[in-house]
Amino acid sequence: MNHQTKPPHERSVFQALEQAWKEQLHMVPCVLSLRSLPDPSWPFLVSGGLNGFVQYLEGYRMPAAQIGRMRQEMDLDPAFLEVVRECRGEVNVLGIAEGELFGTGLPVLELHGTVLDCMVLRTKADQMVRLGITTATATSLLRIHYPDKDFTYSTVTTPTNEERRVQESAARVAAWTEPTPDTESSALVWKNPRIAPTLPDAQDGRIALDLNTLVSAGPTLEWQLWSNPQCSAPWCSSTAMSISSGPTHVYRTLNDDGMYIVDKIVPRGTPIAEGSRSILQRFADRGRPCRPLPDTARSRIMGDRSREEIGDLQSLVNGNRVLSVQEIAISAS
Repeated sequence: MNHQTKPPHERSVFQALEQAWKEQLHMVPCVLSLRSLPDPSWPFLVSGGLNGFVQYLEGYRMPAAQIGRMRQEMDLDPAFLEVVRECRGEVNVLGIAEGELFGTGLPVLELHGTVLDCMVLRTKADQMVRLGITTATATSLLRIHYPDKDFTYSTVTTPTNEERRVQESAARVAAWTEPTPDTESSALVWKNPRIAPTLPDAQDGRIALDLNTLVSAGPTLEWQLWSNPQCSAPWCSSTAMSISSGPTHVYRTLNDDGMYIVDKIVPRGTPIAEGSRSILQRFADRGRPCRPLPDTARSRIMGDRSREEIGDLQSLVNGNRVLSVQEIAISAS
């Protein structure tokens, strides 16, 4: 099984996909999973980036410019590039809803489809979800620590596309966390040189986030891919279980008062304990969104429910309460 904690490089992803194509395994069913790894530096994580990725899938076509760049910069078979050109990203997407708080160690995104569709979408999924989780979590932590502060995202130049995504994600988190009535709305603006301030003594009641630090200090994530039959490429692994609905199930168990107890990762088909709910929800069928709520409403509902289940977020930041994750290993062939 291949584990990758850094964003996948586009070249290596398509070289691996070309290998599967040569073995005539690019159209076999697979599940591609992005999982957070336990990380003591993050007391909890907040899901983000999923809505943007699902919207990206609508009417997906491989950009002609990307095909041209791959032809020029990568040593790939022209016949393989024609196969990639026809990819439509028809995957089922399961994930932790935006705004949901969760403990590290859980799968946060699953793509169910063919090896071709999943691997073509892998780099974009990693980019959007990784940035979304990082920004949502960092902004939530700041809101807990500094509920009476505004936030300034600073840059000396016009923001890049990556920085715009960070800004948009942070704006949604500001809506989820609902600032106190005596606090003005977050000032998510771009101004002043990109200089990391000394916290908590930021000037003028503002806390500036340096985007380079924000993005580089994100949570640790890894990719896992299951397919059956198994190809010989090192990134491909198989499991003795059917992958039609994914090899694992993730659910949250609550006590009698509706408070969070533990998140569990168990083999698919394992009975779910009474008083628990599924964490991974279905957000797209064959590349088309299937959740009825708009982004803001969906995120707010998930955020409110998570806070009710988990309790006082301040205790999480102080380390008085731990989000527990348990995993029952699946058998691999």
